[in-house]
Amino acid sequence: MNSFRTLLYSLIVISLTLTNVKCYIPDPRTGQASVLVGSNLYFFGGRNAKYNDQVLYLNLSSSFNTLSPPWSQIITSPIPTPLYSPFPCLSTDGSTIYLVGGMSQDHSNSSILMLPSSYTYAFNFNNLQWTTPNISNFNKTFLGRTSINGVADSNGKCYFFGGYLTNLTTTSPIVVYNDTNIFDTKAMRWLTLTTLSNTPSSRRYYGAVLKNNFIYYIGGFGTRNDVEMNTGWVRSANSRLADQL
Repeated sequence: MNSFRTLLYSLIVISLTLTNVKCYIPDPRTGQASVLVGSNLYFFGGRNAKYNDQVLYLNLSSSFNTLSPPWSQIITSPIPTPLYSPFPCLSTDGSTIYLVGGMSQDHSNSSILMLPSSYTYAFNFNNLQWTTPNISNFNKTFLGRTSINGVADSNGKCYFFGGYLTNLTTTSPIVVYNDTNIFDTKAMRWLTLTTLSNTPSSRRYYGAVLKNNFIYYIGGFGTRNDVEMNTGWVRSANSRLADQL
C-alpha cells in the first residue's frame, strides 16, 4: 500500500510539473552573433524594437521539434550592454567568445543609439562571466562598427574586412570601411593592414569564406549600392595582397 501511495504521489507531481512547463520563446530579432560550442549553439544580443543583452542557446545533442525549439536563456549572465551586430571570435580551446564591435542603445530611450562602453566583450563558457579584455594595438574605429563579416583560422586568428558605422547624430557621418584587420586571440594582439595592394571597395553584409589559407569576399553593400556578385576578391591570409576574381 505504501508503495502504491508513493507511486501515485510521484505520478501526481510529474503531472503537475508537466502541466506548468512553458517553453521559452525568444522575441524575433536580427543582428545577433552566434557560435557553436560543443553541442550548444549560442546567440548573443540582436535587436527587434529594442537592442537586447540576452544570451540564448539551443542544445543540439538530441533531436527536437523545429517548430518549438528548446530555447534556453542564461539569465544570470547577460551581455554588459545591449548589443547589435557584433562579430564573434571563438578561442581555440572553445572556452571564450569575443564579441568585437557592435552598436549599443540607451537603456531608457531606444531611439538613442550609443557606442558600447568597450571595444570587445569576452564571455567565458566555463564560469559564465563577462570581461573586457586588453587587446594591444586595437583599432578603435571598431567601437560601434557593425555589419562586419569575417573568418577564423585554426590558430586563433580572426580576419575582418570592412563594416559600417551609422550616424549617431544628424551631423555625424555614415562610414563604410574597406580596411583589413586581424585579431590574434592567443596573443591578445590586433593588426590593421593599411598597405594592402588592390584593396576591395568599401562594403558591408558581404560573404566571406576561408579555404586553403585564402579568404574569398563576395558581394555585399557598398557606400550607396549593392556590390556585383561577379566582382569578388581573394587574398591570402598571410599576405597584404588582394586580387579580384
